[in-house]
Amino acid sequence: MSIYVTGSFNGFHRYTEAPEDVAYLRDKHRHLFTWKVEIFVNPTIDRHLEFHQVQNEIKRFVADNWISTGAYQTLGSCESMALELSAFVTENIVPTPHTITVSEDNECGSTYYREL
Repeated sequence: MSIYVTGSFNGFHRYTEAPEDVAYLRDKHRHLFTWKVEIFVNPTIDRHLEFHQVQNEIKRFVADNWISTGAYQTLGSCESMALELSAFVTENIVPTPHTITVSEDNECGSTYYREL
């Protein structure tokens, strides 16, 4: 069994080493970044994790680390953000298996699977 939470934020990034056929990605460009965190929970414990609390923690992380600091401008990829968000979940919420998906405009993205 798992719970999931989602959220989004507007941000800018660039892919400085983009191949020639997508050279436009080398320039700073805007996306609506969307994240989804799915955490596997103990099915025998009702509300093992309260998803509203989990969502609030992740929203704080995103606001403090990516939005207010402008750090998302240097992360460069959905993959990087998924790994960073996974580390936050592991260290601050629960060190159990989970999946993290970060996408650009709900069109393209990356999913990271953390196993035990």
